[in-house]
Amino acid sequence: MSTTSFAKYDSIVSIIKVVSENVSKSSGIQRISFWNYFPDRIECVNLFELKDYKHSNHLVIKKKDYPIYFESIEKEQIIIASDVNLQKETSEFIDNYFLENNIKSLLDYPVFIDGKLSGIICFETTHSKRYWDNEDINFTRSVSEIITLGFETIKRKQIEDNLIYKSDLLTAVTKISEKILVSKDTFKDFDEILATLGDATKADRVYYFEAVEENRTISQKFEWVKGQIEPQIENPDLQNVPYEMFLDIVIPLKSSKVYNKLVKNMFESEFKELMKSQDILSVLIFPIQVKNKLVGAIGFDDCTNERVWSEDEINILQSLMNNISSAIERGLNESLIYSSEERFRLLADNIPGTIYLSKYDSKFTKIYLNDEIQKLSGYSKDVFLNNEISYLDIIHPDDRERVIKDQKYALENNQKIHFIYRIIHKDERIVWVEEFGDVITKTTK
Repeated sequence: MSTTSFAKYDSIVSIIKVVSENVSKSSGIQRISFWNYFPDRIECVNLFELKDYKHSNHLVIKKKDYPIYFESIEKEQIIIASDVNLQKETSEFIDNYFLENNIKSLLDYPVFIDGKLSGIICFETTHSKRYWDNEDINFTRSVSEIITLGFETIKRKQIEDNLIYKSDLLTAVTKISEKILVSKDTFKDFDEILATLGDATKADRVYYFEAVEENRTISQKFEWVKGQIEPQIENPDLQNVPYEMFLDIVIPLKSSKVYNKLVKNMFESEFKELMKSQDILSVLIFPIQVKNKLVGAIGFDDCTNERVWSEDEINILQSLMNNISSAIERGLNESLIYSSEERFRLLADNIPGTIYLSKYDSKFTKIYLNDEIQKLSGYSKDVFLNNEISYLDIIHPDDRERVIKDQKYALENNQKIHFIYRIIHKDERIVWVEEFGDVITKTTK
């Protein structure tokens, strides 16, 4: 038994079950159990009964009901009771636990993890009394050491698994961040993004809700679910939901706070009932804010266990939420710029005169021209925008130096432009031009 590799087991319960079965069969002891120790109680992790060959774990023994027994185990003593009816340390169990389970003899041995009392390994006989000798005590000590080794193995494995998990989560967050920061449409790949997050976090459901401040409503827009978890994307109860119904989450989200709770600990509300109707046991929701305004939320549901999210997990995911907020803000800004440009083009294209934007360089290079330039000069706007010719080149030679000098002076002194000069039309005729303009500065240039 001592050479058994525990690395293949996922939990200490699995190890204790294997140890209990092997010890019971080899020793003939009818009942073997392991109990977790807490200052106010002990809880049965696993009880193996040889007669029925079954495992159970429903027992809890409270300190207030058995103070003599707890005083003994807290002194880190081995309790040796060949006859449970004659031992002071076990006297409190005579009329209930021992009677109900036909216990004749008991041997309890403390288990220490990192130098602290962590649990108790308990041997109990039911057919007849067993007079425990040194060999039995040494055997119990060996079992205690094996269980301690199991705890240490599981702890080490959990640390290793957690490091792998955090590495995978960081990798997923990095890949998603790279994708959204270069994408022109943040929501284009959101289904894929939520699937990546779901796989990386091992959540049961991941979703995005859009918040509309003007209407004070939220609506689910995207969702990913694991395996047999029931999707909610078509649930009408999650569309155009008034803030008032979800105040439990809206209030902290509007304050830029993460909502992280077990459903059983929520206040009684419509929101809690909705969570329970979807079999949700725990929920983690991040606000998505743009310019200090709530525009949405990304949430993670667990329907199979009451998950307690670690601080590291929340911090890693928060960095992604910040990037998503930035990407959405960038998209909104680009949309506003595009809309502004379209309005400018619409205006410029309908003015009966030439409209232009120029760089401030030696050629006053044109970066925008409307179609009226062709009526004015005979040249299409493309020849100027492609730098095939410069607008300065068609200014009459007698006026060119004056126009350049006056334009430079106006630009350098942030003054409005008003010139009258001549240009040479493509058909070589002289055209008089009256030009009005203004200076555009950016970062003081």
